[in-house]
Order: sequence, then structure tokens, then C-alpha cells
Amino acid sequence: MIRLLENGPFLHAAGWTAGQDYAVRLNTGDGWGVGESTIAFDEGKQPRLLAPLSVEQLLAPLAPPLLRGSGVDRARSAAKSTVLSALLAKSLVQTFNGQPGFDGKRVGVGIVSSSAIVPIFWKFESVGVSDSWQNTDTMLLPASIPSAVGTATSKVTDSHATAITFADGAVGMFSAIEHAYLCFFHGRADYFMVIAAEEGCVPMMDAMGKMGVTREVIDGAAGFVLSRERLSEGDWQVAFVDTVAAGQVADLPSGWAAVPRFVVRFDDHYAAYTGAVVPQAIVQAVNTDADQVVVEVVMAGRASSLLGLRRSSKT
Repeated sequence: MIRLLENGPFLHAAGWTAGQDYAVRLNTGDGWGVGESTIAFDEGKQPRLLAPLSVEQLLAPLAPPLLRGSGVDRARSAAKSTVLSALLAKSLVQTFNGQPGFDGKRVGVGIVSSSAIVPIFWKFESVGVSDSWQNTDTMLLPASIPSAVGTATSKVTDSHATAITFADGAVGMFSAIEHAYLCFFHGRADYFMVIAAEEGCVPMMDAMGKMGVTREVIDGAAGFVLSRERLSEGDWQVAFVDTVAAGQVADLPSGWAAVPRFVVRFDDHYAAYTGAVVPQAIVQAVNTDADQVVVEVVMAGRASSLLGLRRSSKT
């Protein structure tokens, strides 16, 4: 049976970037709302973008004001998703940095991205192989390290409890929630930002096409804020987070069997461009009259990820 967490973290805010201008849309426990959503969840179908971008738009460089506004060092040499993650994180931090005793050393960052370093690495390698290594831009090297997004986001927001990178797309988002819980449980942090950051990337889009993956490419950043203590009346508390083997039925805790379930389905098992779906699914799930909800991510042929949430005012 899935076990309930002891003093689970609180969901205080969620946000994502929207459109080609990557404007940040925020939702908080002060008044959850699903306005400005960029993803539609049709029952039994894969999530779909309400306004998908063309390939040209996906591959277009970020505008100089976005690069400067991100606060990322050497932003023009950084991965696009690094800049988007920093932009979103700066907005998410504003939802809790006015709390009494706030200290950036007590704020953690968890990053999920399948594309973050691929275009940078691809650019660096292709120049070296085709035009000689002496012509490569050595400033690209720091941005080609898997932890680059987490490091940059941590620095920009002055968040230094932990900065960690997770793989596996949507599944990685659930792993990040577990890590945040452990940070809170062991007194290492008071707040934790979980962010999925993705970008249009030619090698990955080509690979998806050859493998027959028909999902739309989600370009942008999406994430949420978890806290050790409740910050507002509208916060939800994480009751459990777990995985269930493919083909198995979840043995939910007592009192959770009849709870409304928000299911996100993917027709394949590839993790690319799935992480950014989770924050919007969570926001849609908590906009309910129920006091408890279950968010479930199902990927074909893989274990399912489940997240149980309950209104903090009812705990």
C-alpha cells in the first residue's frame, strides 16, 4: 500500500512561460486559477498545446531583453532552457521571499530537462568536428554540463540549499518532489522550486520523428513552489508521492480510493518534453471542490507516477 507522508510539503505556487514572448503566468494558494493555460488535457488523450509554435518559432533565438532579464551570466552562450528556467524561477521566488526569516540558503532548486544541454553540446561538437577545435567557442563548455541549468538558476535567485538536476521528464518531476520532502524532513531547506525547462532542439526533434513520437514539442519552463510550512489558506499539502508498476493497480491509502483522479496519459514511453506538463496538470487538478485529489502520469509501458494532494486547511 502507498504510505502517507509524515508532514508532507505544501504546494504554494505554480507557474509557466507562455507564447513566444515567454511571459510568466503565476498561480498561487492565495487564489488558484487556470487562466492563461497553455496546455489542454483531453480525457484519455495526450496533452496538447493550445497554441503550438512552428519549427521556425521553436528554433528562434531569445530576444535580448529576455537574455538580460534572466540574470544568467553569459546568457548568449547559455542553453535557451537555462534562460527560461531562470526567468520563471525569479517570478516563483517572489511568491515566498517576503516570509519572516526568509533566507536564500534555505531555498532549494530542482531542475528537470531533457533538452537543456543538447543544442549547446551539438553546436560545440559540430564546429569542432567540421571546422577544427580551435574554432570552437570555449564559453559554450560550462553551459554543456548537465547541471548548468540548476547552477545558473540557483545563482540568479540566490537559492543555495541544494541545486540538483533530474532526468526522465514527468517522472523526474515526481522524483524532485520526493527530494524536496527529504530536504524539509531533515531540516535542510524551507522552500523548494521544482522547474521543468525545455526548448526546441533539432537533434531531439529529428530523433522523435524517426521513432514515431507524435507528441508536440513543449518549449518553455514550468514549475511550482513547495514549502515546509503552509504559507496561505489555499495551499495544498502533498499527502503521498509514489510509483506503480505498469499494469498494476495502485493500492491507495485508506480514505483515498474514491478521491477524484486527474490522469495525464502519454502514448509512448519517451521522457522528452513531458516534464513541463506536470505543473499545469497539478493546477488543473487542484481547481476542484474536492478536498483531496490524485494526479497520475501514465506513460505507455512504464510505471505510473502518483501524487496525492489534500487541502492544507483540512489537515
